[in-house]
Amino acid sequence: MTVASLETFAERMTFEIRQKYVKAVLRQEAACDLERVREGIGDKLSLLLQAIACCLTGFVIGSFYNWHMTVVILLFSPVIALATAWIGHTANIQSSIEQDAYGVANSIAQQAFNSIKTVLSLNGISNETKRFFTVLYVSYESALEICRKTSRVKYFCMGLGYGLISFSTYASYAAAFWFAALIIADDSTIDRGTVFTVLFSVMSGASSLGGALSNFVSFASAFGAGRKVLDIINMVPQIDAYSDNGTLLSTVKGKISFQNVSFSYPTRRNIKVLKGLTFTIAAGKKVALVGASGSGKSTVANLILRLYDPSSGMITVDDYDLKYLNIRSLRDKIGFVAQEPILFDGTIESNIKFGSTGITREQVISACKQANAWEFIEKMPDQLNTRVGEQGTQLSVGQKQRIAIARAVVRNPKILVFDEATSALDSECEIMIQKALEKVRYGKTILVIAHRLSTVKNADEILVLDNGRITERGKHEDLLACRGTYYKMVAAQKSEKLTENLVKDIAVVTGKNLKQLHQIVDNTKPRTLSVKSSTDALSINDDSLQPTTIKKIFIANRNSWLVFAFGLVGCCSNGLIQPVFSMLYSQIFSVCFTILYIVHRVFSFSLKQLQVFSEPSDRLLSDAKFWSWMFVLCGLANFFGSFSGINLTGFCGESVTKKLRMDAFINVMRQGLAFFDNPRHSSGNLCTRFATDAPNVRYVFTRLPVVAASFVTLMGAVVIGFLFGWQLALVLFPIIPLVIGSGYFDWKLQAKNQLKGSELLEASGKIITEAVGNIRTVQTLNKQAVFYEQYCNHLREPYMQSLAHAHMYGAMFAFSQSLVFFMYAISFYLGSIFVKSYIMEPVNVYRVFFAIAFCGQSVGQISSFIPDIVKARLSASHVFRLSQHQTSVDALSEDGCKTEIHGNIALNNVSFSYPTRPLSLILNGFSLSIDEGKTVALVGCSGSGKSTVMMLLERFYEPQKGEILIDGRPINEINLRWLRNNMSIVCQEPTLFDATIEENIIYGIEGDVSHDDVVEASRLANIHDFIVTLPKGYETRVGEEGRQLSGGQKQRIAIARALVRKPTILLLDEATSALDSESEKAVQQAIDNARVGRTCLIIAHRLSTIQTCDCIAVLHDGRIVEKGTHEELLKKDDSIYKSLCTPQKLTMNSHTQRNSQSP
Repeated sequence: MTVASLETFAERMTFEIRQKYVKAVLRQEAACDLERVREGIGDKLSLLLQAIACCLTGFVIGSFYNWHMTVVILLFSPVIALATAWIGHTANIQSSIEQDAYGVANSIAQQAFNSIKTVLSLNGISNETKRFFTVLYVSYESALEICRKTSRVKYFCMGLGYGLISFSTYASYAAAFWFAALIIADDSTIDRGTVFTVLFSVMSGASSLGGALSNFVSFASAFGAGRKVLDIINMVPQIDAYSDNGTLLSTVKGKISFQNVSFSYPTRRNIKVLKGLTFTIAAGKKVALVGASGSGKSTVANLILRLYDPSSGMITVDDYDLKYLNIRSLRDKIGFVAQEPILFDGTIESNIKFGSTGITREQVISACKQANAWEFIEKMPDQLNTRVGEQGTQLSVGQKQRIAIARAVVRNPKILVFDEATSALDSECEIMIQKALEKVRYGKTILVIAHRLSTVKNADEILVLDNGRITERGKHEDLLACRGTYYKMVAAQKSEKLTENLVKDIAVVTGKNLKQLHQIVDNTKPRTLSVKSSTDALSINDDSLQPTTIKKIFIANRNSWLVFAFGLVGCCSNGLIQPVFSMLYSQIFSVCFTILYIVHRVFSFSLKQLQVFSEPSDRLLSDAKFWSWMFVLCGLANFFGSFSGINLTGFCGESVTKKLRMDAFINVMRQGLAFFDNPRHSSGNLCTRFATDAPNVRYVFTRLPVVAASFVTLMGAVVIGFLFGWQLALVLFPIIPLVIGSGYFDWKLQAKNQLKGSELLEASGKIITEAVGNIRTVQTLNKQAVFYEQYCNHLREPYMQSLAHAHMYGAMFAFSQSLVFFMYAISFYLGSIFVKSYIMEPVNVYRVFFAIAFCGQSVGQISSFIPDIVKARLSASHVFRLSQHQTSVDALSEDGCKTEIHGNIALNNVSFSYPTRPLSLILNGFSLSIDEGKTVALVGCSGSGKSTVMMLLERFYEPQKGEILIDGRPINEINLRWLRNNMSIVCQEPTLFDATIEENIIYGIEGDVSHDDVVEASRLANIHDFIVTLPKGYETRVGEEGRQLSGGQKQRIAIARALVRKPTILLLDEATSALDSESEKAVQQAIDNARVGRTCLIIAHRLSTIQTCDCIAVLHDGRIVEKGTHEELLKKDDSIYKSLCTPQKLTMNSHTQRNSQSP
C-alpha cells in the first residue's frame, strides 16, 4: 500500500509540477531536471519512511522494556544523526550546483544544435592544433567537468558519511552486547527474553535505518532539484503574460504614442538604446522607421509588444498606458513579423493558424495568397500539410518570411508591425506583398521598419532614427527635398543618379515576362528522380529501441575498469560482512538462550529438561568482550568498504556520464544536416537525451555494485545455512528464489514501462524546448496557452501509464517484502521443533535464521534499484544511438585529400530534394561552372533553389543525382574540414554564439589569429567603429544567438567572421540584406575588395549588388533558365533578368557608373 500510494503520489506530483513548471517557464526562462524529484518521492521515499518508522518503533519498544540498554545504544545516535544530516545537506547543495552546471551544458548544446549550419560551415567542432577545442566545445566540456567534479565531491562525502554511520551502528551493537552481558552477569535472574526483545528491537531499527540511507540521499537530491523548480514556478515576472490584471481592449483604434521614452536592455543598462523618443502614430496611418543598424528601430517594436518596459517615459495605445493594459489583450490586437522569422515544427497550416484562433482553411489560403505564399505552397505534394521542420529549416528564408506574413495577416489585427518583414524576399514577391498589404491596410495602423526604402516611400510619415533619437520626420517627398539624412540613405540605394522621379521606382513585372518564364519552365523535362539511400536519410518509423546490455556500457567506460574493480570489491566486502554479522548477531542469543525460552513457552518443556547451563560470570564477560570487539572490527571493515565502494563507483558513474555525453555530442556535431532534419533529432529531442539519458547511465555503476553485494550476501548465507543447519536451510532457502523471482518480474515490468514512457516523454520534451527556444515569438503570438496545452496532452498518456504501473509495482514490492516476515515465522517455528528434537543447537538456529533473514532483506532491497538499472540500460541505448550514428558527411573525418584548392567549381546535372520531402525536387538537372577567381551571381524567386546550391557546395547534404567538382575533383573526395577551411559563407540569417565579439569572429579558425587581423576584418565589414563604442569593445558578449545586437550588427560581424578566414571560395547568401543603405554601401565595397583573387558565389535580391559579377544565372524551379553578364542579359529583348531589374530601376548606364566608381 505504501509503495503503491507513494508511487502514485510521486507520479501525480511530477505530472503537476511538470505542467506548472512549463506554464511558468513560458513566461520566463528554462533549465532543470524533474526526474530527480520523481525519483526521490516515489518508492525511495516509501522505503525511507518505512525505515524511519521501523527505527522509531524499535526504540520505543526497547525503551519500554529496558530504557537503560536503549540509552546505551542511543549513545551513538548523535554521530549517526550528524552524519545523516551532513550527507543530506551535501547531496542537496551538490545536486543544486550539479543542476546549474548541467543547465549550462544543455544550453550550450541546444545553441550548437540550433546553429548547426553555422557550426559546420566554420569547422567549429574540433581544432587540429590540439591546443584547445573551439569555444563551443570547450564551454560544453568545461560545464561537464564542473558536473563531474561536483558529483565526485558528493560521492566522496556520501562515502565518508556512510562509513561513519556504518561504523557507529556496529559500535552501538558492540556497546549493547557488552552492556547486556554486564546486566546478565550482575543479575542471573533477569528475564533474558526482555534482553533479547530490547536488543532485537533497537538493533533491527538501527539496521533498517542504515539500509535506507541511499534512499535518504535520493530524497535529499530530489529536495535540492525540486527547490530550483519551485523557485521558477513561484517567480512572477514584472511583465506577466498570464496575468488577468489590466484593462481589456475590446476594440482598438490603433493610435500609438511614445512620450519621452528612454530604454536600455537589462544586460546593458549603461547603454541607452532610446533617448527621449517622442512620436505619435495616428489610428489607421502607416508610419515607417528608418535609420542605421543599431539606431533603435527594432527596440521600438519590442516596446510596443511590451516585451520590455521603458526605463523612463510612457507608451500608450489609444491613450492607454501599456503598463496598465492586459498583456494578452494587447498582443491579440497586434500582428508582428520579425526580421528573422520563426516557424514551429509543424505543418504550414498549423503555423499560420498560430496567428489566431478559430481560423478556417479558407482563411488560411486567403492569407497565403495575400502574402504571395500560395503559389509555392500549391506546388508542394502535401500543400498546407507540408511539414516545415524545426524553425522552418525545410523552407527557404523567403518562403518562411511569407508564411510569417500570412500568420500576421490572418489574425486581422488593428495594428501591424513589420520589422524588415520583406527583407528576405525578391523584388517581385516584395511588390506583390506590398500591393496586397495596401489593400488590407484600411482601418489598420501600420509600423514599418525597413532598410529597403522603396517599401516605405508611400508611408504617411517616415521617422529617421539615429542613436536612439528622431533626427528627421516627414513624407518621402518632403524628406527628399530637405536633402538630409534620408536623402543620403536613398541616394546610397540608387545605382544611378538620383532624380525627383524616385517616386516611381517600383514597377510591376510585365505579364509578358512572367508568361515567358513559365513557358520556359513548362518546356523542360518532368521533375522526377530516383532517390539514393543514405545513412543520413530519414527513418521516422525506427523500431523501438531495446535496453542495451550492461557489457556494452562497461566497454564504453573501459578506462575506469580498475577504479570500478576496487569500488566493486569495497561494495562486495560490505555484502560479505552481512553473513559475518549474522554470525556475530547469533552470539547475542547464545548468551540469552531465547530460543529455549520460546520452546519452553510453546511446548511446555522445562529448561532443565533441555539441560541448559549458564556460563560463569567471568566467562560470560570474556566472551562478550571478544564478540563486542568483533562488532567493532565489522564496523571498521564496513567503514572502509562503504567509503571505497561509494566513492569509486560514483567516480565511475560520473566518468561514464561525461564520456557518453561528450561522445554523443561530438558525433552529433559531425553529422550532416540530413540528420537534423529527422524529427527524432530536433534540438528538443537531442537536448532531452543529453539532459536525462546520459546521467541515467551512471546507475549501472552506482546501483549494480549494490546488487552484486546482495548476491555476495546470498552466497555467504547459503554457506552458513548449510554449514550450521542444513535442515532449516533446506526449508528457508526456497523462499529466496521467490524474492528474486519477484524482483525479476518487476525488472521486466519496469523495462517495459521505462521504454514506452521514454518515447512518450520525448515528444513533450520537444514541444517545450521549441517553445522556450522561441519564447519571443510565442509571446508575441500570445500562444503560451497553446503550447502549454500541447505539452499537457503529450504528458497525459505517460502519466496514466505510470499510475497503472505504480499499483502493479506496489503489489510486487509488497510481495517481496512480506516474504521476509514469512521467513521469520517459519524460522522460529521450525527452529523450536529442531531444538526440541535435539536436531540443532539453539545458537545454530540463530546463525541460520539471521544469515537467511539478512540475506532476504538484502535481496529484497534489490527491487528498489531495479528501476534505476533498467532506466540506465534504456538510456544507454538512446545515447549509443547518437554516439554511433554513421554519416556519409563526416565533419571530423581525416579521409580525403588536402591538396591546394584553387577555386574552380562545377555542378553537373545535379538533382536534389530534402530528406523530409523526397518527392519535391529543389534542384532538377542543375549545371553551373565557375572558373577560378570569377564571381557568379544566382538570382531568382524565393524557393527557386539558390541557397540549396550553397548548401551542397558546403556539403551539408549530398545530391541524389549528378556530381559536384572542385578543381576537377569530386567534392566528396576532398577532406571535408579542409574544404570548409577554404570556404566562407555568410548566410541571410546570421548566427552568433553566446560569446564575445572577438570569439565570434575567430570562431572555428585553426591556428592563431591576431587581434590586428580581427580589427582589420571588422573594419572591412564596417563594424569596427560600432564595436569600439561599446564599454568592453571586442570583449562584449553578444548574448544567446546574438540577441544583444541588431540584425544589421549581427550581419556585419558575420561578414567579418567570413573575411578574417581569408578563404579561397566566398559564398554570400543575401549577405547585405539586413544592412541599412550606408552600411550596405561600405560593406559592399569591402566585399568587392575581398572578391579579388577569390572564387565568389553570390545570392542577392538587391540586383544592384551583383551588376559587376562575371556571370549572372537566373534560377526558376531548380534550373538555370538564362545566364550571362549584366549587359548581355539586359540586351535580350525577352530577358527574364531584365524583367527582374525593372522594379529596381537598374540599367546598363547604372552598371557603367558603378564601374567608374570602383577602385
